[in-house]
Formats: sequence, C-alpha cells, structure tokens
Amino acid sequence: EWIERGKHFDHIVEPGDFSEAVDGGVTVPDRAAAHRVGPITLLDRDDLLPPAEARQALGLAGDDPTALLQLGAGNINSVHTIAGGIAAHLMDKGVRIVVAQSPIARTALDVPAGARVVNLYPLSRYLHAFHFAVSAAGYNSFHELINFGVPTVFVPNENTAYDDQVTRVRYAADQGVARWLPDPHSAESLEPILDPVVQKALTERCLELSPPNGARAAADWIEELGSRPRSGA
Repeated sequence: EWIERGKHFDHIVEPGDFSEAVDGGVTVPDRAAAHRVGPITLLDRDDLLPPAEARQALGLAGDDPTALLQLGAGNINSVHTIAGGIAAHLMDKGVRIVVAQSPIARTALDVPAGARVVNLYPLSRYLHAFHFAVSAAGYNSFHELINFGVPTVFVPNENTAYDDQVTRVRYAADQGVARWLPDPHSAESLEPILDPVVQKALTERCLELSPPNGARAAADWIEELGSRPRSGA
C-alpha cells in the first residue's frame, strides 16, 4: 500500500538494514527511486550512559552478570511463556535479569520472581548496563544492539507479515555480530552467551562491522533538498 503511494511524493528516503544483502522484501524493486542511507537509530553511541551510570540509573547495584530480556510487545505472537522460560533459565545460572516491558504491550509479561521489569523510553540509553541481551529482532532493537556493541542472542519473531526477522538474524549470526536462538523454547542453547570471551568477541565484531547512524545522512540530505530553488520560483 505505501509503496504504491510513493508515486505521490517528490522524494523518498529509505533507511538501510544491516542485513540488506539478503533482503528479498517488497521494497527491493523500488529502491532505485529512493535516496538510501544507513540504518537509523534514535541515539548515537555517545548518547549512551557508561555502564556504571546506567546500572545506577536502573537501580542495579554492583557488577553482577546482568542480561536484558526484550522479546517485543507480544501483540502479534505470545512471548509470555518464552520470556518466562528464558528468564528462569538465566537466573538459575546466576544472571540478573532485567525485562523490558514494551509500552505498547496489551498485557504484562509473566516473569519469575526476582526479575526486574522496566518500562523506559528510550531504553537504548541504558544498554551499556547489560553484559548481554536476549532480544527480538525488530528493526529498532536489532540495530541498536548491534550498533552499540551489545552481545546479543536474537529470538526472531516468525509471525510478522513484512519484517523477515529470521533472515535478518541468520545473516547477523553468519557475520559474527550476534547469535540467534532458532528454537525459543530451548533455553539451554543460550549457554555460549554466558562466556565473557564470547561476549567480548561479539562486541568487537559489532563495532567493526556496524555502519554509522544513517540519521545524520538523512537529515543532511533533507536539509539540502530544502535549500534548492523551488521549481518555477
């Protein structure tokens, strides 16, 4: 529907995707007509709080192994059982769990006692509080976690109509910037992310391969468009 409406606009700017090399989606045939920039995130790396400050802001004392669990709103597919199982497994391994409750979720997540639930925006400002994350792979979360170097195990939502999270995550894993959990009910597959050596390797690979925030390039291009003489003026 929106691709069809593109003909009514003078210009189109399209944010990129880290995994666009394997993108076979509906926007591909129309990309020649769009001005393309890198993946866009709300914040830049310099906007994030340092680890100690982020933990203090979240009320997390000390430097115990801490993981962020964010599996989306659960409005398209139920994530309650999955989130509870992953949280319980990690807590049994001595990991402190912070669960991100989506502002648009229709129901609250059911998580084990002891897990901390937060509802913050933008949560990305606090990402350096965490040693690693277990996350859904929607556009925003995916690029924030990769661009900011957070070691992550992605749990793709297979029920989205136009957002191919499985292909996105598989490509990221192939590039070594993240790991993924093909079976979200198999929490035992999370074991490698508990290793600090694995965490360090993922962070280094993220910082090596993640592109700059495309927001600046988009803003500069729009500003340049606005400075052009108007047709017929």
